[in-house]
Amino acid sequence: MSLSQNKNIKYIIGEEELLDSIQSLWEELNQHHKERSPYFKEFYSINIFENRKKGLLEKSQGGRLRVHLAKDISMNKIIGYCVSSITDDGIGEIDSIFVQKEYRKLNVGDYLMSSALSWMNENKVKSKIIGVVSGNEEALGFYKKYNFYSSTIILKEK
Repeated sequence: MSLSQNKNIKYIIGEEELLDSIQSLWEELNQHHKERSPYFKEFYSINIFENRKKGLLEKSQGGRLRVHLAKDISMNKIIGYCVSSITDDGIGEIDSIFVQKEYRKLNVGDYLMSSALSWMNENKVKSKIIGVVSGNEEALGFYKKYNFYSSTIILKEK
């Protein structure tokens, strides 16, 4: 089913005012990372949305922030999101993206990712980046569809 055929999914675009809408989904993503992280489970155990939101808002002060939401209108619930940013030096970043499992075969993630990248292209970013949590390598195939490949592996002291 293509996105245009799925009339139950509505896409919403906004900025900082939409961040609170993603809290429950972000918490699902954080739990996903906690379950898969081989070394930093304790980080994800204490990682809270308010801290992530604060970091995104601080980041947006020096640049721009965009929030794309996917809403199942028949269930009246947000089922996916993508938060992206552009720094004042022209770097575009997919800061966070998540789609609930039961909606992943509907190309919701593709729509969210494509929309965020289009926004970056419209703003003529110099480069685009995305971070993938260690243990979540299954997501790499999705990002390869958009021409994202690993360039540097950063190690963090535990």
